[in-house]
Amino acid sequence: MDDASVHTAAAWVRDTTSRLWAWGRTQAHQLTESLNEYGPPTALEHARSYIASSLDQLPSWTASTTPPPPPPPSRRIDTWIASLPAASTMGWALGGATALGLGYVYGPRVYTAWTRPRTPPQGALTTDGTRTQAVIVLGADSPLGRALVLYLAERRLIVLASVASDEARHELERDVPSSSQGYVRVFCFDAGTANENDETQFIHALHSTLCLRFPLTQTGDPYSRPGATIDVLGMINVQSLARNVPQTALDSALHQHVTAPLRTLHRAFGLMTHAPHRMPSTHRPALFLSFISRSDAQVTRPDHGAEALIANAVQTGMDALRREWQASYVSTRTSHSKATPALRPITFTTLQVDTMAPTTSVLSTTANLLLSPPKTVARTYKLYSLSFWRRILSRLSDLGLLLLPTSWVDIIVTTNARFTRYQREASKRRPASKHDPPPPCLRPGSCS
Repeated sequence: MDDASVHTAAAWVRDTTSRLWAWGRTQAHQLTESLNEYGPPTALEHARSYIASSLDQLPSWTASTTPPPPPPPSRRIDTWIASLPAASTMGWALGGATALGLGYVYGPRVYTAWTRPRTPPQGALTTDGTRTQAVIVLGADSPLGRALVLYLAERRLIVLASVASDEARHELERDVPSSSQGYVRVFCFDAGTANENDETQFIHALHSTLCLRFPLTQTGDPYSRPGATIDVLGMINVQSLARNVPQTALDSALHQHVTAPLRTLHRAFGLMTHAPHRMPSTHRPALFLSFISRSDAQVTRPDHGAEALIANAVQTGMDALRREWQASYVSTRTSHSKATPALRPITFTTLQVDTMAPTTSVLSTTANLLLSPPKTVARTYKLYSLSFWRRILSRLSDLGLLLLPTSWVDIIVTTNARFTRYQREASKRRPASKHDPPPPCLRPGSCS
């Protein structure tokens, strides 16, 4: 095919296409005018709507759709601030939290002060003024034990105390006021070296003394008359309060502060209960009270492991004695044998004494537990310092020890111990100041 034929065919195709395009435009224009004049048929109307909806549901293969706009930036902080309660609500919440904290700190003290009688409780007396209530004190040779003996003697009680040496016995007997002469009996009982025979002899000596007639200084028959009863209110264990125990003397300290006192308390069960002619079961429960260190009972501090071991051992031992006594008490109450006498109930508790606690608080708390006990005796009582801030910090520390994990407590205690040790070493390395006094050998007139 030559070039002329090609040009002719191309011209024909171009002309034919132009005529077809013009014809199609003419037909479309006529159809549009007809539809505008007469309206579209109903079938075409439904077909067009169906085709349009079907085409909308089909994915687009030829053109890409515009992506949706990105979400707006998060406004969590604004939302959180907007959701906060009003200032009044926050004030009420803070006030309620403060009230709960103050109630936790001062609630027990207010309740105790409100329910405590206005006058200090006193021991019972007969018509002729003779005392009829007694208490036993272990470890009266310590300063706190000596003060406790004299305080209970002032409260019209018969006090039977134990000391470790004859010198301490003579010193304590000299300190007894004249109004209490004949109502205080001191025994020499060394708990550090005592064995089972010594403990048995001590219990027998207590029983024999309770059968005597008080006051012991009066003349005549030394034994009490028939029908005269002595009510033993309880037994106070001051021997278990251990302070500054060296680590090398742990074995002897455990025997002196834990084994011997608890074993003596256990032997005193029969003294308290198996004497119905002297202490009927209708009397109020007897009290077994042990003193322990509060700080050592709460957490074990570095270089104070012996004190912590003693305090926790005494607390656990008192719980064991209480459970053992409850088991025997229930068995006697449920026994149908008439030969089994009814036992007198006994309450067991400990008094955790802080190092900064005043002696007057310890003495008054002990006397109140003996003479006017509450209906339900707690497992333990705690005595804090009189300082307001120290008392708050002590109660918060006790609460924190219950809530914080053990690992956190270990970290806090270790850090505090290292800081205290660093301060002690820094004070030793401190150079002498010009204001410090000179040594004795350099003072005028001190050296020859």
